Amino acid sequence: MNDKEYLTYRNMFGAAYGRLFIVLTGTILSVAGNVFLRWSIGEGLDTGKWKASWPIVAGVLLALWPLLHLNRQKLFVQIQKNIYWNLQRKILRGSMVTIEKNNLGAVTTCYVTDVTVMDRFVNRILEKALPDLIGWLITVGLMFWFDLFLGIAAVVVTVLPTFFLHRMSRPVAKGTREYQEALEAANQSVVTGLYNLETIKASCKEADFWRDNREKLEVLQKKKRSVALWEAILAAPMMVSTFATIIFMTALSGWFVLAGRISTGQLLTVVTLIDNIVSFVMSQEGTISAYRRASVSRHRLNGFLGQEEERQGGREVEKIREIVFDRICFAYPDGSGKELYHGFSERWQQGELIFIKGGNGKGKSTLVKLLTGIYDITKGQILVNGISIQEYRHASLREKIVVVPQENILFQGSIRDNLACGKKIDMARMEKVCKKTGIYEEIMRMPDGFETVLTENGGTLSGGQKQRLCLARVLLRDGDVYIFDEPTSALDKMNQDRFVRLLNQLAEDRIVVIITHDRELLDSARRVVDLNAERHRSGMMLQETGVK
Repeated sequence: MNDKEYLTYRNMFGAAYGRLFIVLTGTILSVAGNVFLRWSIGEGLDTGKWKASWPIVAGVLLALWPLLHLNRQKLFVQIQKNIYWNLQRKILRGSMVTIEKNNLGAVTTCYVTDVTVMDRFVNRILEKALPDLIGWLITVGLMFWFDLFLGIAAVVVTVLPTFFLHRMSRPVAKGTREYQEALEAANQSVVTGLYNLETIKASCKEADFWRDNREKLEVLQKKKRSVALWEAILAAPMMVSTFATIIFMTALSGWFVLAGRISTGQLLTVVTLIDNIVSFVMSQEGTISAYRRASVSRHRLNGFLGQEEERQGGREVEKIREIVFDRICFAYPDGSGKELYHGFSERWQQGELIFIKGGNGKGKSTLVKLLTGIYDITKGQILVNGISIQEYRHASLREKIVVVPQENILFQGSIRDNLACGKKIDMARMEKVCKKTGIYEEIMRMPDGFETVLTENGGTLSGGQKQRLCLARVLLRDGDVYIFDEPTSALDKMNQDRFVRLLNQLAEDRIVVIITHDRELLDSARRVVDLNAERHRSGMMLQETGVK
């Protein structure tokens, strides 16, 4: 494996190397002590001499095994924490260009399947394969010491079935890869379908959705059966080789005793230790199959863990007074090469209330993502206070630009917690903001007021209540730029008028941007940016707004 192939393992074992060393050392001592005890007992039965070290070694092993098991379990917990933490970190800090090359299905498969597969593989290596390997090495070394040909025979009966299994297990990797691809397609279809549930219902496409997903699930089941079949086929020859190993090694060592090449005590040692060879041979089937499956998952995880991260450094953003889009160009990283923006120019200044309209696919939400550095423009520049956003620390930029999405997201917890979002906010200020958005009276009519506990996504709250509560949460953030996406879609006439007055107050010393299709709002607006207009893609707005 090259350096990139080790990415997943480095992320899994990071900050756990100390415990890994303890587990490896404990495993070696435990297995070596077990072999030593069996050998000593075999020699004792042959010579009739019993050693005082036997009960001491047995006592140490009895004390070591539970400690080793405890440290192994702690290591597994640390590995799980590491891989989930690093995977989340990469996805959150990753460049959107690289993230979008992996669809929702791939992300879901990573979390649900790939991490579990890698965890099981490491678990098998540390709990089964490694102790079996150490036991086999010590046992074979001991047999070489007893007799050269006995040691050679032990190696041969191990290598031949292992080589056969390695060659024959390739379909497991191929089947696993096909299964993962089918699982990714199924996950993508379901996640996207649930995300666009309203579109499916409005278009009466339920039957098509069910049929499409049924076909994907049938393919998924077929691929899973294929992998299970090959694993079952490989189990049979391994069982035969196990019996053959026991018979051959027992008969060979017995013949060596009769020939005077080894002692009776050594024969007893070989017989008691032959299970170390058998166990190692038997474990190869499961270990190699686990490796084949893990190689597929490791490749997918490497894709996420190796993706480019957003730039973390840069200068801090001071109060934002002006934003300039200077002849920007942008195309989505889908390989089509079609530009969404070509020479787009615009200037927003402190004290302005700007409305943005445009049809689907015209780039309303994308413009916000370009401003906050989620996407990088391909040409031109975006200036904040006359400085390119590429010079700012992205996190600092996003702290100053408050974006309110169209979906009103509330989490399970009290109303106070939903408003504060983990920050310490004075209760008087919280009540004042809630009164501005018109939600205060309704909160106070609830059983526990601001301590009323909401279920996931607001529970029984109406759409208007959710929207006003989310608006109050946004206003409690001290931003310099507020961008609202369809903020009045669930508000009645009275609350919509209240919200417009609130926007005008906000815009007195801030930049406020409204993305909307609401005709009434647009008709009353002083400034509207129409993304449907071709002039936004020809650079003409740069001249009209006077940007140099």
